[in-house]
Amino acid sequence: MDLRDYADGVFKVVNFEPSYKRIGKDWIPNWSRTLRAIQKAKGIFELYSTICARWEFLGGLYLGTTDDTNYEEALEYVSQFLIPINRKYASIIDISGQSNAFEFFSIFRNKAVHGATPAAIATTNRTKVIGWWIGAEADLHTQKYHLQIKNGMIFVDGEKIISEFLTSLLNYSNYLRLDRDIMNGLKPSDRWIRAFWARFKPLNLEKAYWMNEGYQRGVHQ
Repeated sequence: MDLRDYADGVFKVVNFEPSYKRIGKDWIPNWSRTLRAIQKAKGIFELYSTICARWEFLGGLYLGTTDDTNYEEALEYVSQFLIPINRKYASIIDISGQSNAFEFFSIFRNKAVHGATPAAIATTNRTKVIGWWIGAEADLHTQKYHLQIKNGMIFVDGEKIISEFLTSLLNYSNYLRLDRDIMNGLKPSDRWIRAFWARFKPLNLEKAYWMNEGYQRGVHQ
């Protein structure tokens, strides 16, 4: 396939419909079905790692990120669209009190994806760790203590984290629909298109070359 043909096809995908409509009509129902299927199959680690990965992806779209994404983008999405729903999300960022990273993301996305299981978090004195108690479906302990640390364990409820994530998507969709918040000279919809375009960069192709292909088609640099 010719690169220009590929780029033309990507541009059609990225601009198929307004960003807020894509989230509302496509991503919310599709991702809801996927997460519910994982939940029903009791794929506990897969459920949390998938949600964390979506935070990262959506945070990149929010920021207009054109480079590789990581915990910074996930943290931005959680800060903007999940903490307003449930303030307890603020308590799962620096769980140990000694990290500049997003520790919840690190154990439930990175560890679960690459190592098959989340790991505990060591405290500052290296004599104790903070473990986790999670559930895919309804669990009395996780429902009561969702996103709280009790007795050296962080509790996370599968049903609640799905519900809160889907609500956050609705809020992000509304944010895109209003399209008012200017960041780095770009409106939310422009940042969304730029970052979404960047996600399609072919392997081994320079970022600047690919972004220039987008610029020629109307994607903001």
